[in-house]
Amino acid sequence: MPEPTCNVNDIALVFEGGGYRTSYTAGMANLLLENGVHFPLVCGISAGASHTVDFISRDR
Repeated sequence: MPEPTCNVNDIALVFEGGGYRTSYTAGMANLLLENGVHFPLVCGISAGASHTVDFISRDR
């Protein structure tokens, strides 16, 4: 699969930590993936690191 091109410039996506918060974040991450939104930098803190891995690998 080819690397997706970045269509959002000059903005980083940061997934926050916290078990309960990340359950809500999962829906938002899925929505971004479904709509083909790609950021130049994606990172996550604590529990958000799991979303970071899924988002970068495009795993819903």
